[in-house]
Amino acid sequence: MTDDDRFHSSLEHGLAAAADGVDPGDPSAMLGAVRSTVQHRRRRRQVITGVAAVGVLAASGVAIANVVSTDGSDMIVSAPADEPADTTVDTGTGNGSGSDDSIPEDAVPADESVVPPVDSGQTDPTATGEPLRVTPSRTEALVDGGLSVAQRNSGGAQLFEWNDGFLALYTEYTPRPLPTELPESVVAQFPQEVQDLFVDGLPPTIDEAITMLEDAGLFDEVSDIVTSNPEVQAAIYGEQSEPITTVRTSSDGVEWSDVAASFPIPRSQWMTTSSTGDRFVIVTQTGGGFGPEPDLEPATATTMDIWSSTDLVTWESQTVTLPAEPVDQSNFLTTNSGVQSVAVGDDAWVLTVSTYTDIDPYSFLDDAERAASDSGSLSVGTSSNDEGFSVQIYEVGDDGSSGDTPPQRTITKTWAELGLDGSPFEGLGSAAAYSAQWGGEPEQVETVPALESSQLMAIDDGFVAFGEDLALSSDGVAWSPVALPVDGFVDWVIDTDDGLLVSVSSFEGTSLRYRFDPASSEFTPVDLDGVPFGTYPEQRDRGAVVLTDTGDGGDDAIGSGGSLAVAEVDGYRFELDYRVDTTSTAGGEPIGSVTYTLTDVASGAVVSTETLDSAGDGEFEFAKEEYDVGPGEEEGFRLLDPATGEDLVEVPYSMMTFTSLDADGNPIEDSATAAPAEYDVTIARWLVAAVGDALIVEQLSVDRPEPVDGEFVDENYISSVVTGTDAVLLAYSDGSIVRITPEP
Repeated sequence: MTDDDRFHSSLEHGLAAAADGVDPGDPSAMLGAVRSTVQHRRRRRQVITGVAAVGVLAASGVAIANVVSTDGSDMIVSAPADEPADTTVDTGTGNGSGSDDSIPEDAVPADESVVPPVDSGQTDPTATGEPLRVTPSRTEALVDGGLSVAQRNSGGAQLFEWNDGFLALYTEYTPRPLPTELPESVVAQFPQEVQDLFVDGLPPTIDEAITMLEDAGLFDEVSDIVTSNPEVQAAIYGEQSEPITTVRTSSDGVEWSDVAASFPIPRSQWMTTSSTGDRFVIVTQTGGGFGPEPDLEPATATTMDIWSSTDLVTWESQTVTLPAEPVDQSNFLTTNSGVQSVAVGDDAWVLTVSTYTDIDPYSFLDDAERAASDSGSLSVGTSSNDEGFSVQIYEVGDDGSSGDTPPQRTITKTWAELGLDGSPFEGLGSAAAYSAQWGGEPEQVETVPALESSQLMAIDDGFVAFGEDLALSSDGVAWSPVALPVDGFVDWVIDTDDGLLVSVSSFEGTSLRYRFDPASSEFTPVDLDGVPFGTYPEQRDRGAVVLTDTGDGGDDAIGSGGSLAVAEVDGYRFELDYRVDTTSTAGGEPIGSVTYTLTDVASGAVVSTETLDSAGDGEFEFAKEEYDVGPGEEEGFRLLDPATGEDLVEVPYSMMTFTSLDADGNPIEDSATAAPAEYDVTIARWLVAAVGDALIVEQLSVDRPEPVDGEFVDENYISSVVTGTDAVLLAYSDGSIVRITPEP
């Protein structure tokens, strides 16, 4: 289980551009932001060429994969801290409708019609799957009366199965302090009326300073000064506040009591936490770009400490030392390492560490340009091709935008000049795995593909690693790869009495669920009682997963026959034509194809056109789907000249008009829409949990408050899920806990 990443003070909200935007008390958030980008891009490169995924892109103008959590346990969200939401949570058996209608308590379980087992590596793509027997359940919404208001408003508990019961961690993020005084050079950056406001001294916290500035009508002016001046930022944000952690335990999830815990290292330095039996585990890091000493010199080792305790007072540690960075690494490169995933079993633990090397565009700039960039008067863009990497430097106008002006200067270096052999973007990330018995010496584990992009989980008979691949281990050291029944990505796994329940998103755009028997390596397709395809894991535990569905999203924009996206940019007409073949299916979903056509408007000549369909893999040769297209650096396509391979034009999705097509491929009247800047998605959630020999599948209600004065308010989100011997607990951001038990 991984700690939530949270925005914890109005400082981060009020001056978001100046703050890091993540909780500085959770270093894993910083690496997670980097790792999420890497994994999203890697996964999207594989998935986006599937016609269903491209079709959604074509229809909606967004990358649906961007809402898929790469770390099945984390969803970074914020919640109002001053007004707890309704703590009543209704559940009903999921029916796939997106509604909260409950099934009557006397509902009959699904019929157990059985589909013959499918050998690993083979599947009938049209099979609907074996309906699983779902146990009716009962739900209690509880509010722990022993919590303080601050604890209830801390964003929800992190729950763990511990000592034959449950353990809850509540983390209160105290207001960030202001220094008692600022250097004269910093004070001089502010106008006299701001200086006069604080003539009697600075208030204790930044929150109080923001309130004073807002009351005086000076907040926006001060925000602009802070966000554009690194010296001012460093002075104001120089002091950190240490979170307050409260530990409570319960034997049943109903009655809770405080536990006197003594942790070996401050909460702000925890990377991740987990538990097994009566053992609680904390992982911390030193070096590698994060932790208490983030700026260690190159060639200095990064260490991970695995702290464990059975009484939360006396702790033992085991240390993993990562290889030092090469002393001859190019000055243009930066390398960061951090915890990717951890799993703890009764006898041993497994840790995967990801290392990511990136090109630092600011290392291309001279001193004057770096200073101008720090002050906000220059902005930097990047691009690359087969030859090398380029940095574009733009002048920023008074409106804070570089507009459509050409770059002041472009600096290009070949891959060789950067100390690299060829384009590095498919090889900058790497992973290593380590394991040890409790109290033993950690050893590096031979890495199989599943460990390179994995999430780890302890199961009854050992460990499972899942992500782009699947692998099993009985001891955490020797791993056996498992061939998936379809080419795809394992979204989530839970451990049940009948083997593993596995969800796979195929590279053709379909979502499939299986029961996997580790003893026979057989996958059997199953039906999850109406849980819709396309859901992604918001929170998970070894025995439970909370699945989130953001509605049909782009699918609503796709007519029965597909959709057509069109844009004219710089003298070219770009068409992205997604067609659905409703007469045939794969994995229960229609087969389709996507074709782009680029035409020279003046001459009418077709410059290039290509088609992808579900029968083939790969990507367009002369149309590259990228993430920094156009002056706004948005998602879209970069079109190449087929004759020379040089860039011709960039077409962001935001410039396209989308038209739905009927079953005959004709445009549907009045269906043409521009790509919206934001999507008002409808969120629905399902719980899939194995409690003893029972399987619970419930649709959870979503409590989203009405916007206040037009300002978006997040719903009462789920901060954690955990399964116990006879119940599954859900922790909500308002401090409430929902207890769901199988009916007898």
